[in-house]
Amino acid sequence: GERPIVIASTGRSGSTMLTRAISQALVDSRFGCFPSFFKKHIRHLSTDYINRIYNIDRAIAPVIKTHDLFRKDFSDHAKYIFIFSDPLESAQSVAQMGQKHGMIWIEEHIFHLVGCGNPEEIFEKDVLNYEAQVTSWGNAKGVFLVHYDDLWSRKHELTEFLGFEIRLPERRERVKKDSPVRVNQELFDYLRQKEKQLRSNIA
Repeated sequence: GERPIVIASTGRSGSTMLTRAISQALVDSRFGCFPSFFKKHIRHLSTDYINRIYNIDRAIAPVIKTHDLFRKDFSDHAKYIFIFSDPLESAQSVAQMGQKHGMIWIEEHIFHLVGCGNPEEIFEKDVLNYEAQVTSWGNAKGVFLVHYDDLWSRKHELTEFLGFEIRLPERRERVKKDSPVRVNQELFDYLRQKEKQLRSNIA
């Protein structure tokens, strides 16, 4: 059968939007002439989430989202896309979700990212495992790597990688979030170096 498409990301970096766009494009490419209520239903069934890539063979959907690190043993089990964005913006977004859904949401998110540490410390330490994420995916072979800000300009490349036409929603400027009172500036400067490095390696 067809290999599933896995969308991995550093978390809070556009992966939900991208997953939705890919599943919509996939359903449109396979069921183009079916009525839209039918396609909507199929689209609903076409995405899945896995905590860890080694569970991939149990996933039942063609489009899968994860926040796991790259797993070399499974590199030929799927087509992988990795989307990443600014590490501080991701942390701010996580903090916001924590306010909305409680600390347990942040704890689960840290687990999904294969991170380790205390939700209270997301601005102090690399609790969200940003460095390991960009290193692991950045060194992987055959993965489509894309920075959130480059997604629209690289849509054509992504279409070629996927093998079907993808439509992205209108680009929205991401809402500027309040800066937390205390940030480990040195850490986030270091993580931003990693972000820049990977972004320029792709270009």
